[in-house]
Amino acid sequence: LDELEHIPAADQQVWNNTKGGALFLRAYNHALLAEMFQKPYRAGSAAIDPGIPLRLHSDFNERTVRPTIQKVFDQIREDLQQALLLLPATAPYPTRPSQAAAYALLAREALITGDYEHARLFASQCLQRYSALMDFKTDVTPASTFSIKRYNAEVLFHDVYTNAFFSTTRAIIDTGLYISYNDHDLRKSVYFTSQPGIKHFRGSYDGSGALFGGITTSEVYLIRAESSARLGETSAAMNDLNTLLRKRWDGQFVPLQASNSSQALEKILVERRKELCFKALRWGDLRRLNQEADYQVTVKRVLNGQTYILTPNSSKYTYPIPDDIIKLTGIEQNEREQ
Repeated sequence: LDELEHIPAADQQVWNNTKGGALFLRAYNHALLAEMFQKPYRAGSAAIDPGIPLRLHSDFNERTVRPTIQKVFDQIREDLQQALLLLPATAPYPTRPSQAAAYALLAREALITGDYEHARLFASQCLQRYSALMDFKTDVTPASTFSIKRYNAEVLFHDVYTNAFFSTTRAIIDTGLYISYNDHDLRKSVYFTSQPGIKHFRGSYDGSGALFGGITTSEVYLIRAESSARLGETSAAMNDLNTLLRKRWDGQFVPLQASNSSQALEKILVERRKELCFKALRWGDLRRLNQEADYQVTVKRVLNGQTYILTPNSSKYTYPIPDDIIKLTGIEQNEREQ
């Protein structure tokens, strides 16, 4: 981005896609870091809570500081809005940014901040450009080791995270999550191994043991559904939810119904967890939903006879900044309970 400023104006058009992609990637990576290393967004304190450092230039001598959380979200949105002016509507390859992916990320960030009007608007803008969904009755191969292929029709932006701890052979599926799928819900067999006893995840959108962490149309449908429910538009919310679920069930699917927006929201959040599991989104959902009494979750794990509990709104939902970064820059460390 620094060097593009020095390219002659006559050549600028050639580099627009490169600049748009760079802006998207900067926003994308800042968004990922924000979900780990700064407090969950709260409208009442975002203007004073310390956010992640924003590195906007390549000069490593530039002093590192922590702007506010609001400034971080403003920068992410600004980068994406600029990228929209430069990127194509869709990309020739899902590893490259596009307007559709930028609108999807804008929708995700608006949902995190509770800006449901914009979340719905951005989600709609994304789906106007690209809205394909896989049909699990025909577009997956449950008999394969990995049932969903890489670069499938739903991928707006492809990204993976690799970590042996989360490999498909080590990450044991929570029993409560597994039994929440109806037997006619094809995700139960597409996402998980079928052998009795311990279940493992095998439904990565990377088509491998590496876990997909990018952006998909299925996420965008759920963002628009949730935003509509929170805005009191029950019919629109359920229409988006059922549009997705029709592609996930066998021929026994009966459209879900809700008599009011609260019922719709409850159903959407249940399906959001089931649809987007192991896509690097649950952590962020817990961070934002724990701020609502009706959706708080206490996470409990037992390992070697010792019980570990993560309570709603615990400071442990914010990772500590690595010690070497603190020593090098002198920036403020995150608060963390013992």
